Amino acid sequence: MLFYFSGTGNSLYLAQKIAEQEDTALVSIHDAVRSGEYTYEADEVVGFIFPSYFFGLPSTVKEFIEKLELKNAEKAYVFSAVTCGMITGNTTEMLRSCLAARGITLNADYVLRTVDNYVPGLMMPSPEGILEVLSIAEKDQECILQQIAKRDTGDFDTLKGKFPAIRTKTAYPIYEKIRTTKNFRVNDSLCIGCGLCAKSCNSNAIEMRDKRPVWVADRCNLCLKCLHRCRKEAIEFGKKTNQHGRYVNPNVDWKWTNGKKP
Repeated sequence: MLFYFSGTGNSLYLAQKIAEQEDTALVSIHDAVRSGEYTYEADEVVGFIFPSYFFGLPSTVKEFIEKLELKNAEKAYVFSAVTCGMITGNTTEMLRSCLAARGITLNADYVLRTVDNYVPGLMMPSPEGILEVLSIAEKDQECILQQIAKRDTGDFDTLKGKFPAIRTKTAYPIYEKIRTTKNFRVNDSLCIGCGLCAKSCNSNAIEMRDKRPVWVADRCNLCLKCLHRCRKEAIEFGKKTNQHGRYVNPNVDWKWTNGKKP
């Protein structure tokens, strides 16, 4: 059983590879929160796979874990796998603390550096640059798969950076402050009203009205899934993201988001 959260597909792709190897099911954390499903029976392997946001947990991941009831967790091999662009700060320790409060012990934690998608603060790499990053990530991912297969235990998050606790203490409050939806806007000349943004929103924050997306919640996860997955690049965050490129993991299977591989 793998609990995952993903915006542009990096964490979902990693979760899919682990699920294939372990012959286990995917559980979308977003869908679980939306349906109010927080009680599960632990399998032999239980994983938490998600990206690091501002050196901490995405808001929906935090909400889910704070309400999670995982029966027989003590009999399972419980691990986390955090994806990031550069470093994770104290993300793993935040997760460990949240799980401990629910009576769940984290046996191992892994980290995978992959393409950073935070376009409000950076330019996306060239297509060649993206392929280079993903090529390296593929090799690192294989190492994680091997460690999970061996049921390795320990702290394998090698990308915490210097002073991780201070990084998270400084940056995470900024995340809580800026994840307001008022920064999103739509370029009406590009939008075709397909509704993909509303269907894929990880915060249920978008509704289609008169064939245009409208943000109906004050805050969201800031996963930027709506922005990156828009086929026409019609959604922007702030005033500069239209010049910063877009990214979606080219290897992920968007049809496989829950259950075992179809």
